[in-house]
Amino acid sequence: MRLLDSLNRGFGVVAVAANCLASFWIFVMMFIIVADIFMRFVFNAPFDGTTEVIQASIIVVLYLQIAYTARSGRLTRSDAFYNWLTGRHPKLGNALGLFFHAAGAALMVTIMWPGWSRWLNAYQAGDYEGIPGVFTFPRWPAYFVLWLGCGLMAIQFALLFIDNVLAIAGKRPLDRLQLEKPSHTAEDFE
Repeated sequence: MRLLDSLNRGFGVVAVAANCLASFWIFVMMFIIVADIFMRFVFNAPFDGTTEVIQASIIVVLYLQIAYTARSGRLTRSDAFYNWLTGRHPKLGNALGLFFHAAGAALMVTIMWPGWSRWLNAYQAGDYEGIPGVFTFPRWPAYFVLWLGCGLMAIQFALLFIDNVLAIAGKRPLDRLQLEKPSHTAEDFE
C-alpha cells in the first residue's frame, strides 16, 4: 500500500506540474492576444499567425490540465445520482465508479493509441500549421501534448479505479497530494 501511495503522490506532482505549465501558457496566450490587438489598432500591423497559435494552444492547455481536473474532483460530469448512491450504498456506488473509471481509462487509451503514430508522423514529416511564406509552426507539439494528456488522464482514471476497489474492500483510499486540498474551507469563515 505504501508503494501505491508513493506512486499516487508522485503522479499528483506530475499532474500539478502539467496544470501549472498550462496555466502559465494561458498567460502567454493572453499576452499574444493583447499584443496582437495593440499592434493591429495602433500600428495597423497585427502579428501573423496569432489565430493559428491560439487555436493550437487551446488544445494544449486542455490536455495539460485535464488530469489535474479529474484528480481534484472537478471534471464535468453529472454525478448527482452517483454521489447519492455512494452516500446511501457505498459498495454499490463504488462498483458503479469502477465502471465509470474503467470506461474513462479505456477511452483515453483509445485516443492515445493512434495519437502516438500521428505525433510521430507529424514530427518526422515536418508537418506544419499556417501559410508558407507568411507564418508557420510545427503541429507535432500539439499532437504530443494531446497524447501525453490522454496518457495522464488514463493513469488518473486507473488511480480512481483503484480507489473504488479499495473502498469496496473497506480500505482507506490512496493518499492525496497536500497541494490538492483547498487552503480555506467554509469553516474558516464562520
